Amino acid sequence: MSKKTCFIFSLSLATLLSSNFSLPTLAQTNPTNPTNNQIATQALKPSDYNVLIISDERILITMAALTLAGYKYEGTGKLADLQTRLRQDLKNTPPELVKKLQDFYSSHRVNGREETQISPYLGLALSLSASPAFGNPAVKDNLPPDVRNVLGFGDLIREFYSRSQIRSFLPTYKTLLDGLRNDYETTASAVLYEALLYLRTKPILELQPTPVYSKQYDTYVLERPTESKDKKDKKDKKDKEDKTNKEQPKEEKVKYIPRYRRLEIFPNPFVSPGTVFSRNDVLNGADTESKRLGDDYFIIASEQSIKEHIRHAFLRFVLDPIVGKKSVEIAELKEKIDPLVAALPNAKESAKRNIYEVVGESLARAVEVRLTERASGKTLTADDITYLLGQYYEQGFVLTFHFYNALPSLERVGLDMSDFFPSMLNDIDFARETKRMEDVQVARGKVDQQRASTRAAVKPIIDVDNLIKERKFTEAKVQLEEILREQPKNARALFGMAQIINNQPSNTELDKNSEDEDKIAAQEERLAHAVRVYREAIASANDEEKWLVSQCHVFIGRIYDFVEQREAAIKEYDKAVLLGDIPKGAYKEAIEGKSKPYTPKTTPR
Repeated sequence: MSKKTCFIFSLSLATLLSSNFSLPTLAQTNPTNPTNNQIATQALKPSDYNVLIISDERILITMAALTLAGYKYEGTGKLADLQTRLRQDLKNTPPELVKKLQDFYSSHRVNGREETQISPYLGLALSLSASPAFGNPAVKDNLPPDVRNVLGFGDLIREFYSRSQIRSFLPTYKTLLDGLRNDYETTASAVLYEALLYLRTKPILELQPTPVYSKQYDTYVLERPTESKDKKDKKDKKDKEDKTNKEQPKEEKVKYIPRYRRLEIFPNPFVSPGTVFSRNDVLNGADTESKRLGDDYFIIASEQSIKEHIRHAFLRFVLDPIVGKKSVEIAELKEKIDPLVAALPNAKESAKRNIYEVVGESLARAVEVRLTERASGKTLTADDITYLLGQYYEQGFVLTFHFYNALPSLERVGLDMSDFFPSMLNDIDFARETKRMEDVQVARGKVDQQRASTRAAVKPIIDVDNLIKERKFTEAKVQLEEILREQPKNARALFGMAQIINNQPSNTELDKNSEDEDKIAAQEERLAHAVRVYREAIASANDEEKWLVSQCHVFIGRIYDFVEQREAAIKEYDKAVLLGDIPKGAYKEAIEGKSKPYTPKTTPR
């Protein structure tokens, strides 16, 4: 966030929405009660907080042009064959046009992964006007350097749109994107509820009206509030009576345009799973109204793994105005913040250039880590947390530790974050902040050692997985019990044990001489045991094992379906859906489970 933007935010606080802040069922909701939380989440509409899910033709057409230009991705999941289908649809594109696209793309490559190549093009796509014009932005100087560098691609997009067959296929792909909106809406609702419940603040959605150009003063002037009709009639009458008024230059009529802050999320299935681009440094060229740079936050994301990215963008969306209100105080800290950032060799350029970005990103990352910790069920150790905070510190966001340590006080007093933030800013101990990397190095050593131990345990578990697939449950169980004796919180071992319990009938169930009632009781006891172990695996899983959590929820849901507890089953499927279509997860199975009860061929899995 630029210094100029911060100043705008500080001015805009006088225009807060007049309605009282209310989060659906917030007062009646117990944060530890999943049922109440789910009801509240479902009641929260992202659009009420200017969070919009948009299937945008500019994104589709730009990605189609980039696909022909040479951009490739490794697709998985339900949209894995989409790029192949797109290439087939565009096979008759004129060869000379394809060559133009390829030449431009290859000549503008930068160092980095393939995904990093297309970020400027997506920024350009948002800056273009709506189809079919796709006009370049009116003020090119406002474009960030990376987008300005590929501005010429806009001419190729227009040519591609007019000369290729993309127009005839566009409705099909547009319908496909529209079908993703429900998934994005569900994820966004959960993220917004979690963030607003924690911050206890009212997002600033409306800002002061946009300044407009006045020829009379040859400058930009801030728009005045709209006058009431009575007051305007009196003024008009007085102007007519005032003869001197005729000698004054005629002022152009001012159009009063309100400013709204928005977070816009654009589905993009033409990238690798989990790929997300976030920007708030471009203007949405499809808008017909004039707005300010930084009013809109954009996320362009694949259909998978978007929860963390939406949460981060929404936190910045909510917190940036709070930070902006203290822009003067932050400016006075520049001489203390800059040396901390300069001492970090891997600090991001945005942190080196802008202390407001340092403060805003540090606060957002601190809240993220705290929310992750609270959701982890105490499986994150102090070293894990230090490790996470250290990653952001090394990127130049040097107040992350300080803000994180202050957050428990926010939780205790229950204040609005906007009221609490000034004290957080005043209490910075810069002498302490200079020594943070010493703590990080110690924690990193411990975490790296733990991860090495975990990697060493992976091969035996993979061997066990193979035994389970071969239904050699007895042999697999012996090995898992050995692993769990040394690592009782090993999520993968717990997951394997739950699968064995789930799939291996007890002796009573297999005994032909057992009474039916005894068999049913034994089966119910075994399945209840499997559910308990699946939940242990969920509680023990780390951030790299979300696929395991996804599968556990689906397996629990299937058990509930098997014992005819449909409502409980749907709740488990919903939890898997919220995690998204992550690699190795069970997203498809969760969607299927929600649509109809699971019926196993033999025993439930």
